[in-house]
Parts: sequence; structure tokens; C-alpha cells
Amino acid sequence: MRVMRSSLRSAWCTGGHRAAPPRRRALCGLVLLSLSGGTIGCGGSTGSAGDSPAVISAAIVSETTSGVADATPGEPMNETEVPEGGVVEVLFGHRVADPFRWLEERRPRTDAWIEEQTARTVAYQEAHDSPTRAARLRELLSIGSIGSIARAGQATFFERREGDAERPILFVIDTPGAAARPVVNPEDFGERSSIDYFVPSPSGRLLAVGVSQNGDERSTLHVIEVATGARRDAIPHAKWASLSWRHDESGFLYTRYPLEGEADWDPDAQDTYNRHLFEHTLGQPYESDALIMRAPEPTDFLGAALDEGDRWALIGNFRGWSQSELFLVDMASDVQTPHPLTPDSDAVWNGELHRDYIYAYTNDEAPHGKIVRVRTDEARDRRWEQIVPEAEGTIDSFSIAGDYLVVTYVEDIASRLRVFSLAGRPVPDVALPVDVGSIGAVATSHESSRIAFTFSSFFSPPAAYELTLPDGTATAIATVSADIDTSDLHVTREHATSRDGTPVNLFLVHRGELPRDGTAPVLLEGYGGFNVSLTPTFSRNALYWLERGGVYAVANIRGGGEFGEEWHRAGMLGSKQNVFDDFAAAIAHLTESGLSNPDRIAISGGSNGGLLMGAMITQVPDTFRAALTAVGLYDMVRYTQFPPAEIWISEYGDPAEPDAFEWLYAYSPYHNVPASFRAPSVLITTADSDTRVSWQHSTKFGARLQAANIGPNPVLFYMEHAQGHGAGTALDDLVRDYVRRYTFIETELGVVE
Repeated sequence: MRVMRSSLRSAWCTGGHRAAPPRRRALCGLVLLSLSGGTIGCGGSTGSAGDSPAVISAAIVSETTSGVADATPGEPMNETEVPEGGVVEVLFGHRVADPFRWLEERRPRTDAWIEEQTARTVAYQEAHDSPTRAARLRELLSIGSIGSIARAGQATFFERREGDAERPILFVIDTPGAAARPVVNPEDFGERSSIDYFVPSPSGRLLAVGVSQNGDERSTLHVIEVATGARRDAIPHAKWASLSWRHDESGFLYTRYPLEGEADWDPDAQDTYNRHLFEHTLGQPYESDALIMRAPEPTDFLGAALDEGDRWALIGNFRGWSQSELFLVDMASDVQTPHPLTPDSDAVWNGELHRDYIYAYTNDEAPHGKIVRVRTDEARDRRWEQIVPEAEGTIDSFSIAGDYLVVTYVEDIASRLRVFSLAGRPVPDVALPVDVGSIGAVATSHESSRIAFTFSSFFSPPAAYELTLPDGTATAIATVSADIDTSDLHVTREHATSRDGTPVNLFLVHRGELPRDGTAPVLLEGYGGFNVSLTPTFSRNALYWLERGGVYAVANIRGGGEFGEEWHRAGMLGSKQNVFDDFAAAIAHLTESGLSNPDRIAISGGSNGGLLMGAMITQVPDTFRAALTAVGLYDMVRYTQFPPAEIWISEYGDPAEPDAFEWLYAYSPYHNVPASFRAPSVLITTADSDTRVSWQHSTKFGARLQAANIGPNPVLFYMEHAQGHGAGTALDDLVRDYVRRYTFIETELGVVE
């Protein structure tokens, strides 16, 4: 189970049918009242008021929501605050207005709004079009990419997109020194297909590949013969699957979501909750696969690894991004009972089985992480031995290559690759191509001391490297061509000071000398959540911005993983406001340092970073000119109503609980839009096939911003069709997206030809 901490970035189950968990029932317990005071009834699982003009207000009356006994249903409200189709709910003593509830449902009125707003954005783009922008962005975005990488037997597998290719193709180097050849082209599964994940069998003879359509990540798991490309088994409902092959290659352990007719099947939320662990035998119907373990909670994520003899299975159960546990199963036993191996603590554990030992990463009493091990036959006694102690840098991943432990660290916000013996004795570190950059992934196999990894930096395009431990030299095995001049590109590091005095690192990427006359156009990006570290990586679109004379900036704010679990926890749950304070300080620093001024600053973020953008728009709108916010969360009072968002409760908190509701409501961008204000320029983008963050956040937030904006700056909305959260985006779609973004940025910041 080679689980990186970072693997939880892209991922996101007791018995019984999951009809509607308590937190959903709470928000379905609405009493919707007409002008005459009569009850209309519950508007379905989302509590929607639909298009009814009679709906005036609502009160939560479910027994699972406390603190509302004194609420007065039907209390009059300002109709300019809550227009037709909106509601007011009394939640924990607060009157909470949701004026655009009707934009949660795909009805004709909603579709018309989406089409009108998208057309308005297209018209804006056409009015400010540049004849050179699209051509140059296509040239830069066509610089190839190298993605996931894996080793099996003598083979190395990796994804690469070259030149004008629309999507990455999966390649294999069959033996060291051989030429790479294509194995899987996703377009063979359909024009808008993409590869979500792949896992080679131990010898490299077979591949398990997840393929989805339109970027929705609802994968079908295909088994493919590497030599011939022939397809064998296909298993649906395998979104975000974790998989471990039997060493005889007769089958594998894998995770999938329930099938129709199985326990926990939910026709209204397929491939969303209850991801269970199964065992599949090649050639057998997947419907008959044996259930090995059901995740304890619907939002848990299971993963498994088998030992070399296929006797023991190590199962990891991930409860969000800050806590996980390990179980051991004797696969030879008639009763395959999972035995817990880890303490009942609020910490992360993940591990691998190798040569009679279990090796594990944990941050239990070690916020920067450590590596421990225990003999498999003593594992139930939990006699863990520390072999790699906590260090100043933060462990990002670990894996096993023959006689060695391969550990990646984040040190001073850059990747490091360190190697240890299986007993934890340090051996020489692996030299990386440049000092300040990012390891994308490390590929190892238990049978070989040969490893592979991917790497990039601000100015180094992605490449894949291989070497043999302990003292081999890294040699590039896959590169992409990039005809760019980086001789005049520089990186400057500065620090902003957050509200509570915490220093916040800023990477400033620029051409030539960094100006200090207050006029530099700056594009600042941030994320701040889910333990994600923003280390220096290659950005094709940032190169365009640098060519236009802009400064590209990245803020390393709390909630990320740059400085260990303490840094992450300082930006989650009730401490989430720290994230917003950190980024607000970074924005202010751009002006206070003499670099720029509010009219020349644009900010950008997506997903959890979209939430960050929403907070900046509503908390510090006068400190920047433009915000690009993509596939974001904005309604934090109802975010759990849009599956699969319940998997994020460990990060944000549950709005059905009174304490969490208070902090969520306090910063929820949708609920903190002023009644009227001069909004910065805003471009909100979303996608109709996004199965991570629902488009419903974006429609509501965009409508409320537009209603409140009394200034001259545009608030624009755009919905992508047949696209998702970002995975599997084709090159043509990417070019159109960045043409739209940079048309907006250059227009609003006054960057002219």
C-alpha cells in the first residue's frame, strides 16, 4: 500500500443501507411557509424551495439541530435580500438567508441563468480579445507533461503528453535502456476518455487502469495485457480505486463503490460514499467478488497491500486527511478478520508489508512524520520500532525498493529524496536536478533496488529519472521538449506577516530585476488546505504571464503541509480563518513592499483554493483588483448537501453541529457577501461533470455577488460542459480556459500590448 500523504489530495462505510445520514436529515427538516402561513413541505433532500414565489421563510425543526427552539417561523424578511425562490432558515439561533436556493437545481430557470451568464462571459472575452494571446498560450501549454509513474519487474510505466496531443498516453520502458512505447491511449476508450490511475502487476505483464469520461472520474477499472494491449476484465464503479495485485497475478484486492442490489447502494449518490474493499479473480464476474472489508463509516477510504506470499493483507482506513488506521488480515484464514494495529489516536498511519515486517509512516507524536516497523507475527501486539526519526523536514511519502527505504521530504518548501536501509541507517541522498523543485512521484518495487521519480521546478519542465540504489546517478528516461529561454527568470523569496504574527512565505517569480515602484502586475496563487504543499513546480501558463511583464507569486499559507501536521491543523476546522488571514497578509505585502498596488493585483485559486478566493472577495475586497476562482466551495452552511462533500467534514467541520456551524457561518463566502459593496472584478468558473465540488456553489455565489455589486467591476460566471474538476482536461479545453483567464486578468489589470 504505497500511499503518499499527497495521494490523499486527489482521493477523497458500518453496515446497513445508507438512506440519509443524520446530517442530511437535519437539513431536510425544513418547514417552508407561504405568505398565508401555510406549510408547503420539505423541498427534497436539498431542502430546495424550487421556483415557488410563495416561499417566504423556513425554520429548521429537526431534532438533530439544537438551539432553535426560540425561532419564530414565518418572521417577515426583506424581499430585496431574499428574492423569489430564496429562503431564510433559522439555524442555531441565526436567521440565515439563502436568496438563491433555486440555483441549486437544474430546472429551466437555472439553465437559462447559466446560459445567459456564460454567454455574457463569452461576450466579455470577445470584446477584449487579442490576436496573439491564444496563439502564444497554445504554444506554451503544448509543452508536454509527465505524470504518474510506476515500476514493476524490469519495467517502468509513466504517463506523458507530447506536443499537440490532447491527453496523456501511458507508456512503458520494458527493460532499462529500452525505448519507451505506448501501452494505453485513453482515446481508444472514447474521444473524451482519460486515465485516472494505473497499477501494474508485479511482473509488469498486466495493467489495471481506471478510465473515465468527460473528466468526471467515475472510473471503470480495465485489466490490460501490456504486451498486446488486449483488454480483459472490466469493473465499473471503481472511482479513485486503491488496488494491490496478488503476486501470482491471478487477481487483486481493490476498492469500489456498491453495485445496484448490494448493501449501501444509493441510486441518488452513486460512486460517492461507502467505498469497500473486495477481492477479484481474473476471468470471474466482478459481481461475485468477495467483500474483504467494509469501511467503518460511509466517508472512509480503504486501501490494501499484500505481502510477497499473499498471506497477509495490510489494510489502511483513511478518515479524511488527518487520521487513519491500519488493520492486518490473514488471507489464509477461514475467517478473514481485520485486526487493528495502530493506537486510537488522531494521527495518520500508512504502510507496506515487506520480508516479514510491516513498515509504516505515522505522524503520531511526530508532526513532521517518522517511519516505524514491526514484525508481522508480532503486529497484533503493536510492538512498533522507530527506524527513521522525526526530522526538521516533513515526510511527504515513503516506499520500499529492495533493501532500501525511499523517503521524500519537504524541506524549506522544496523536495528532498533521502534513502535509508531497511533498519533505518542513512545512505547517501539522491541528488536532484536542481535544489529548489518538486518531486511529483516516486516509483519502486519490492523486488528491485532500481527506482524512478518525476521532478520539475519553476524553470525545469517535468522529466522522469531512474537510478539504482544506493549510489546510482539519476538519469533522465523521459523528458518533454520546451523551447523557452529561462536565462532572465528569477525567484525571490519574501515573507508576509499574518494577523497573529505568523510569517508567510512568498515565492515571487519574475523576469530581470524585481521592480519596487508599485506598478508591477502580480498574479498571486494559494490553496491552504488538506495538507497540500505548494512546492515549486513547472507552470506553462505562468511563463506566459512572465512574458507579459507580470510577476507570478505563490503563497505558502497554513492548512498546507509545508511545515508538518501542526501547520496543516492550524488552518483547518475552527482555525480556518488563519488561512484567510495568511493570504490576506500576502496580498497586503505585495503593496506594502512597494512591488505593486491593489489595482495591479490579481488572485487565483481553485477547489479549496476557490473557497480561499471567496473569502478574499468578501473579507478584503479593496486589497486587489481581480479574482479568478475555479470549481470552488462558497456555501459552507450547506456544503455537506452536495455529495461527496461529507468526506471533507474532517477538514472543515460539520455544519449540523453547533460549534462547527458557528465558524463555518462566520466565514462562508456566500453568506458574507455584503448587502451592497464595490466588488473587485471576479471570474467564477465551474464544470457540469465535476464530481468533487458541485457547480451549485458557483451559481449561487455568482448570483449573490452580482446582486450586491454596486461598483463598475464585472462579476462573471462561466460553466464548462463535459468537463470535471480538472482531471483529464484536454489540451484544447485547457487553451480555451487560459485564454479566458488571461483575457480577464490582462483587461482588469490594464496589461496592454
